[in-house]
Amino acid sequence: AVGGAGAARLVETPDGPVIRSGGEGEAFSRRVENWFKRAAREFLTARTEVHLKSLGQKPVRVSIVDTRSRWGSCSPHNRSIRYSWRVIMAPAEVADYLAAHEVAHLVHADHSPAYWAVVHRLVGDHRPFRQWLRDHGAALHAVGR
Repeated sequence: AVGGAGAARLVETPDGPVIRSGGEGEAFSRRVENWFKRAAREFLTARTEVHLKSLGQKPVRVSIVDTRSRWGSCSPHNRSIRYSWRVIMAPAEVADYLAAHEVAHLVHADHSPAYWAVVHRLVGDHRPFRQWLRDHGAALHAVGR
């Protein structure tokens, strides 16, 4: 859903992609944040569906939320997964790892060796992605605060 002419949009430039938006101050910030939330919903929903299919799992409800510290959460009992919109600012493979991490909780609701085996089946060695979040997570959680 793209808004009016003032809505934030991604523009390819000779120096790489740039987000452009109308508005000033709060209006500008809100439009850019909304763009990130839309991008997060699109990417994370798609990657969640890929991982669900890989594991033969039924669909889940995906929510994009504004969390202060967590990247995601899974509620197996009501088949819902929540993601922080800020993870969309991480490299795509890190955001994909997060989707795999949460989907794997539908199989094992803990962080046991069996759980990590499921994550490994979905994304291979998860350690670099977890390390990236440890190294850069605080900076991403600070965006927009």
